[in-house]
Amino acid sequence: MGIDKEDKKKLWQPGKKSGSRSLGRSFHVVNDRHLRKRPMIFTTNKPLIEWGKVLHDEDLAAAILDRVLERGRLIHLDGPSGRTRHLNLDRRYAELNNSIFQA
Repeated sequence: MGIDKEDKKKLWQPGKKSGSRSLGRSFHVVNDRHLRKRPMIFTTNKPLIEWGKVLHDEDLAAAILDRVLERGRLIHLDGPSGRTRHLNLDRRYAELNNSIFQA
């Protein structure tokens, strides 16, 4: 698995302005991989309903999600961050909430 050289060329174009052009290129990569039945993995901390706001284009976000979810799987992971588990933030937040609500 991985990204093809063709896809890298479509995404990475030095000197091009970001924004709608970048989003358009992203759509073309997703569409091309969808048509060729190539794997794609997306990670995000945003719910699907907010992709239009994040991408600044509701219609293009809907088109991307349509292609990705047609044959894809959505895996929702919930829980504490693996990056901060050494800080025991969940325990600290619980202790802080208990002290606030008991006061």
